[in-house]
Amino acid sequence: MASLSHRQGNEAQARRQYQKALDIFLSIGNEGAAATTLSNLAALSLKAGDLNEAEQLFEKSLDVFSVSHDQASIARTLHNLASVMMQRHDYSQAEIYLRRSLEIKTKLGDSGGTAASLANLGSVYLEKGNVENGLGYLEQAIEIQEKLGDKYGLMRTLEVMSRVLEASGDRTMSEKYLKGALAVAEEIGSPIRNEIVQRLKRKPTVSKE
Repeated sequence: MASLSHRQGNEAQARRQYQKALDIFLSIGNEGAAATTLSNLAALSLKAGDLNEAEQLFEKSLDVFSVSHDQASIARTLHNLASVMMQRHDYSQAEIYLRRSLEIKTKLGDSGGTAASLANLGSVYLEKGNVENGLGYLEQAIEIQEKLGDKYGLMRTLEVMSRVLEASGDRTMSEKYLKGALAVAEEIGSPIRNEIVQRLKRKPTVSKE
């Protein structure tokens, strides 16, 4: 029920239901389910912009997952903690979490998770001013997402690539990636399509000098 309320956008109801479930899981000693519920509560806090609460809840869930050696959940929680740090603009700490997450995902053979971490690492490097390495990570993510058929992830990564190239003055390549993002957006029916169309309309094609 809580997950359904979460997906439907009824966050207040989802929070109440997750909290009720958490109390039950803790009372019966089901630590794995409790940790997952803590992560769900953390995701709600992150969406609401309460970064301190999100960090605390993700850390609590990470502690439990670490005790149970649930590597997939550890990697996912580290990735989520990196998202908290990115919103705080603490890119150095975000990189630490992402690299730990990436290492685990690679060992597990989680290609989709690996691509997501690579894309976020690319964003972190871009925010730190290291455009060359940032683009390199984004290109790695795109390659994996294309192989996996991860349309949504591919669309977002192509759009980020376009913004970076536009900021660097390479408008021709920026438009190429933006058109790629548009093609995927139209294929999957994403509402982001309209935003991309507006960007294409206001951006002339000018070769980088």
